[in-house]
Amino acid sequence: IAGPEKKNAVVSEQKRKLVAYHEAGHALVGALMPEYDPVAKISIIPRGQAGGLTFFAPSEERLESGL
Repeated sequence: IAGPEKKNAVVSEQKRKLVAYHEAGHALVGALMPEYDPVAKISIIPRGQAGGLTFFAPSEERLESGL
């Protein structure tokens, strides 16, 4: 979805930890927002321009509604 993994990217332990906190923040805010799509996947592997990714997937009901 966000592109191929950056296999040659060297990420320090400190940056990996920072990205993990950042993505966890996205997941928490999404979980606390009423009627927001649920978290489907969280990754701290760099892909494309992103250092990490939190992916929210729409529910079946939302997909069928066309919204």
